[in-house]
Amino acid sequence: MKRKKKGNHEWLSGKLGNVIGSDWKGIDYIKSAPGPNESATPAQLATRLKFGIACRLMLPVKELLQVSFRNGKIKMSEFNSAISYTIKNALCGEYPNYYVDYSQLLLSRGDMPGVKNPSVAVDGKENIRFTWTNNSGTGKAKASDRVILAAYCEELLCCAYTIGSASRGDGSATLRAPGLSGRNVHAYIGFVTKDGKDIASSVYTGELVMM
Repeated sequence: MKRKKKGNHEWLSGKLGNVIGSDWKGIDYIKSAPGPNESATPAQLATRLKFGIACRLMLPVKELLQVSFRNGKIKMSEFNSAISYTIKNALCGEYPNYYVDYSQLLLSRGDMPGVKNPSVAVDGKENIRFTWTNNSGTGKAKASDRVILAAYCEELLCCAYTIGSASRGDGSATLRAPGLSGRNVHAYIGFVTKDGKDIASSVYTGELVMM
């Protein structure tokens, strides 16, 4: 098995034991090598491709998910929980022509009250300005809840994000997105409590073209 450089990431290509690293139309995925008399069913092929797409999509935000996708009720890692949610809710189309519905993608997940009246706009070179209405006092929402801001670039498979640059009570914050000038990005906003125990599901705020 050899390593290939793709953008900012390395990818394994070839066979190592009973694991195969490969790609399909530029989408990297890992699968188990079939046994001598084994052939994959259409359903298995579809599942493998969906898993590969979801993994590649979520790898750029893996560290964010460790904070934003915690759920003690689900007995799996934060990353695997995000993969599962993405496959079930954000992948559309029929095999093999799957695509991502970014409006259904979650970069944080929880039952705390989410953002109210969010809006987003490009604010100078490589800056995105988020604004929202302070809804602290609604349910478990507090003015001190830390904001999660993210801008995902599908073309480059990368994501600029920040946690805690502002609080729910501030009503606005700016996200720096270095290296994404001229690119289309999908913007998201969510919240997490100061102790990290409660999380608000992210809200998709639209697609922007960066300056």
